[in-house]
Amino acid sequence: MIFEQPVRFEHVFTINMLEGGPELPDMIYMLSREGITKQALDEYHEQRQILNRNVVAAAVLSEPIIRAIRRELRSISPKMKIDPNDISEILMAEVVKRDIVEGGEIKNAKRKLRRAGKRSDRKTKEAASKSIENQPTTVALPGPPCYEG
Repeated sequence: MIFEQPVRFEHVFTINMLEGGPELPDMIYMLSREGITKQALDEYHEQRQILNRNVVAAAVLSEPIIRAIRRELRSISPKMKIDPNDISEILMAEVVKRDIVEGGEIKNAKRKLRRAGKRSDRKTKEAASKSIENQPTTVALPGPPCYEG
């Protein structure tokens, strides 16, 4: 077998049989024959990728969340003018860790969120077009001629 680039690996979890814990049976299940056939490890890995700090940070820094924060702040003080850029700057400088904001992985996370948003928009448009197609159509036909006499 020839690989053009090195094989990438990612640490998913560690099992410590001596310490145990409530998640131990689930982790052992993922390595069992049944867990492997049901792709439990793949599902767990996908969940860990979605809930990783870079994806969550990208979600927090996304435009809809910043708009929601602005709405909440304006409900506290309606007279104040709050710029979304100020909220974004505060989040990046003081709320989200610096290594996350400056790291390269957040770009991948933002790309995942954009793709998911586009997929969601596409599904919404498809659902709307299907609901329009399924509605009954009424056609007005001309009636009999009226004779005044």
